[in-house]
Amino acid sequence: MGRAHLTTLTLCSLQQWAQELGLYMIYVKKGNEMYLTQMKVGDVVSVDSINIQGALKHRLNSLGLARNSEVCIKNYGWFKSTVQIMIDRTLIALRKDEAELIEVHKI
Repeated sequence: MGRAHLTTLTLCSLQQWAQELGLYMIYVKKGNEMYLTQMKVGDVVSVDSINIQGALKHRLNSLGLARNSEVCIKNYGWFKSTVQIMIDRTLIALRKDEAELIEVHKI
């Protein structure tokens, strides 16, 4: 019975459940997209989508990271654990797991 209950959950109900708990949803990668962590230092890219929900997405939007915004890759931390990006004149450091959820394409 528990297994049948789990199969009836929809993405919408999972989003509502996560939102009630104050969590943000992370979506599964499809495989053919390019992500922020795959770019080289100095590359200028355009943001295609930000696959994050909740407070983190709102925070990134308020810092200027939104769809179709131009981003320059400035630096990486050791083992690409962090990535430093520049949006307009604002420097932002993102964790690797956050940067892997931002789809981009080179300009």
